[in-house]
Amino acid sequence: MNRLLTVLLFAALLITSCDQQPASSDDSKNVQEEEIKHTIVTLNPTSTEILFALGMNEHIVLRDVTSVTPEAATMIPLAGDRHSFNIEAILNAKPTVVFGSDALKPELLNQIRSANVDVVTFQKPESIEHTKAAIDSICSYFGNAEMKPQLLSAISCEQNPGATDRKCLFVYAAGGGNLLVGGGNTSVGHMIVEAGGINVAEEVDGFKPLSPEALVEYDPECLIMFEHGFHAMGGIDGVLAIPGLEKTKAGKDQNVISFPAHAISGFGLKYCQHLNSLHELLKE
Repeated sequence: MNRLLTVLLFAALLITSCDQQPASSDDSKNVQEEEIKHTIVTLNPTSTEILFALGMNEHIVLRDVTSVTPEAATMIPLAGDRHSFNIEAILNAKPTVVFGSDALKPELLNQIRSANVDVVTFQKPESIEHTKAAIDSICSYFGNAEMKPQLLSAISCEQNPGATDRKCLFVYAAGGGNLLVGGGNTSVGHMIVEAGGINVAEEVDGFKPLSPEALVEYDPECLIMFEHGFHAMGGIDGVLAIPGLEKTKAGKDQNVISFPAHAISGFGLKYCQHLNSLHELLKE
């Protein structure tokens, strides 16, 4: 009887021991893969391009309205309109990380952080150096340093376009008939100069309202606008009706260039192509 009891106790211990065996390496691998899954909200067009290039696009659940490249990005739901973001929509998407520039409102970023969501910000790209810093921040977050050389190579143009000496003025149609000019320290101001043009509003700090008198004084040879603003004003006829433009060389020659906003102000991964395209337009 005692011998039978001993056998039964040994069998029970053996079964318990088998149940408590450590997980296999495959099981551990699956757990690790579960731990590194990301749900991403991107609130800047440059970060969106970088995320697509890193192959993280399948993890993006929301984007900002200016994230339109690559074209597949337009299929991702929006996190708000052009001027504001919907914090409820962002948090309801249950992101693990939100990417955006330092131009985002601190209140928005604080609300996201308070929900225990990672927030990765970088300086709003207004030069190619800022884009390099954004690439570094995003690659570092994912521990994807091996991709940095490839992305940096994409924005390292073989050669810079030569000077065109074309005097240009960037005009932003802000809506409601309000027009603003872009100064030398803006992304569009930098792009004009890098494409070989001369920004006649170089001394302006940021953006400032444009008056008919100032327009005549600037006397640009070409007017540059965001494509969506150009169309919102009714195309070339609407733009040529801007008071004072008829007295400038740009108005007399009907020299108006409309360019996609992300291409002239985003400093994204297709920077070199956009730079060369603008340069060719300035030469015409």
